[in-house]
Amino acid sequence: MRVSLPRGTELQDGDVLLLDGDVAVAVKAADEDLFWLRPGGSALEWWAACYQLGNLHRPARFLRDGVLTPRDPMVRQILAGLDVRIAEVRQPLVGRRFGAAGAHHHHSHSEQHDHDHGQAHDHGHDHSHG
Repeated sequence: MRVSLPRGTELQDGDVLLLDGDVAVAVKAADEDLFWLRPGGSALEWWAACYQLGNLHRPARFLRDGVLTPRDPMVRQILAGLDVRIAEVRQPLVGRRFGAAGAHHHHSHSEQHDHDHGQAHDHGHDHSHG
């Protein structure tokens, strides 16, 4: 079976890709090594922890009682100074996703390609965000 989805499409646990009679092909999220972060102290410390995750561009899923994010020693080190409970769990990274997913991002490229018969190749690349 081949599946072609529009660029940027994100499949979720339980999404059905094919339904044929009594047979369904569905997405099953794999278990991953995650941190389960929960508030330990003040709302300000919890806000600071979530801010740090966003600042690091970490994948995160929000649950009623905490946040799941992939395990990373750098994340543990950064959050060590905050009053946040960190548990290591192995489960799928599922839950509510907030943020820039699917948001429009202005991005432009100006590229120049030059070729000659001697097989030389020059690739100039300018990059700007608008």
